[in-house]
Amino acid sequence: MTGETKSTRATSLFLISTMCLAIFAGTISVTDSAEAATGQTWNLTPGWTGSRYDSMIWEDRVVWRDYPGSSRYDIWLWDQGTYSDLTPGNNYNYYPDIHGDLIVYERNSDIFLYNISSTTTTQITSGNHYFRDPAIWEDTIVYERYTSGSQYRIMMYDLSTSTETQIAYTTGSRYDPEIYEDIVVWYDYRNSNPDIYMYNIATSTETRVTTNTGNQYFPHIHGDWIVWQDYRNGNSDIYGYRLSTGTEVRFTTSSSSQYDPRVH
Repeated sequence: MTGETKSTRATSLFLISTMCLAIFAGTISVTDSAEAATGQTWNLTPGWTGSRYDSMIWEDRVVWRDYPGSSRYDIWLWDQGTYSDLTPGNNYNYYPDIHGDLIVYERNSDIFLYNISSTTTTQITSGNHYFRDPAIWEDTIVYERYTSGSQYRIMMYDLSTSTETQIAYTTGSRYDPEIYEDIVVWYDYRNSNPDIYMYNIATSTETRVTTNTGNQYFPHIHGDWIVWQDYRNGNSDIYGYRLSTGTEVRFTTSSSSQYDPRVH
């Protein structure tokens, strides 16, 4: 694939009382807005061997990909102090995301869904394709689909109707979809360099978010904000776009690079 590879630096999993999720200094950090004023930090995996990656948060629940030091990656859930290995066995599981009781992840190039309440696992995709990098909001899952000899496409799966729909039909591959309510965002190579795009499910409207000739990767959306990783200044900075005003904001100005922004 021609897309930028996500950062996977990780050794421990921490819960930090700030307003965003990020990877830095070799650790994965997730945030708890309820304790934002205290500056207090919690290590969710003290004494664990191996490494943690791809952490995501929903209210008092955190999911991540765990490498225990053997030939597998497991998806783990931390639920208000209770730990659960959702994928025991010798499988390679990647890219978890969580919304309420539902967790999605990739295994062996297919998308799976885990229901916390019923403790059931459902395979969502199948067929002669590669499916990866899922995200979920309520009954809607978005993910990448690749067919050999073709390009990466953004797909949307409706759990209530069990139907799959492709969004964005232009040439050029697109990667890393994220979803919040009716808005899907991703980065897109239709203009040669990667740009951030969004799609409104309710209105079936696609909008180009970034037009700068620099490279923009890894968007995330929540509430009124889209944030992403941006190389227009040489190093990687974090930029954002406010949906209500249509304005773009540069959040970081350090000469060092910042990666993998999350907003909650």
